[in-house]
Amino acid sequence: MKFMLWASLLIAVIVAINELFWIGRTSLAWVIIGLAVAVGLQAGYLLIKK
Repeated sequence: MKFMLWASLLIAVIVAINELFWIGRTSLAWVIIGLAVAVGLQAGYLLIKK
């Protein structure tokens, strides 16, 4: 189970960093960054909790 949480955290970080380059080109970038941060926070919380 921890592997899935680490994978989710890694993917969320990669998506958030990738979307930083799209901020000026599209308004949807902020939404995707927000979703990536939310997923990352949930994964981080579950990793610390367990």
